[in-house]
Order: sequence, then C-alpha cells, then structure tokens
Amino acid sequence: MADEADATFAQAMPALEAASKACGNLSKGAITEVKSFANPPVGVIKVMSAVLTLLGKPGADWAMIRKEIADPKFMDRIVCFDKNNISKKTMV
Repeated sequence: MADEADATFAQAMPALEAASKACGNLSKGAITEVKSFANPPVGVIKVMSAVLTLLGKPGADWAMIRKEIADPKFMDRIVCFDKNNISKKTMV
C-alpha cells in the first residue's frame, strides 16, 4: 500500500508543479468570475474540489466551493500553499 501511495504521489508531482507555476497568473478577477457561475462546467467543479481537498476541505460541493472562494484570504491560501508537505492520505 505504501509503495502504491508513493507511486501515486510521484505521478502527481509534475501536475502539482505546473499548478504551482500557474498560481502566479491567478487574478482576483478570475476568482470572481469562477464564483459568479450559477452552474459551472463540470471541469470547474472538479478542479475547485481538488483545490479545496488540498486545502483540507475534501468533498466540497459547489455551494461550499463558492463560500471558500468568497473568503478574502482564499488567494493567499493558494499562493502560500505548502506543496512540499501534502500528506499521502490527501494525495491518494
């Protein structure tokens, strides 16, 4: 089981690195646009749900996602996210 988790973690790291770089391009306007969706595309919900999982709030539905996005510190939480200390439980 540990070997499987390590392999999954290793596969996820390139995507995490790319996402980390993309956070540098994240704007308040983009967050506001996402929050404004009444019925967002499925991909938006999946990505935002994954973001909240990494931030320690797994299983978020659209209502919870919108609530979290409304938090004035949401962008700071993303930008300051410590990608080097993600638990294996979260990664799996």
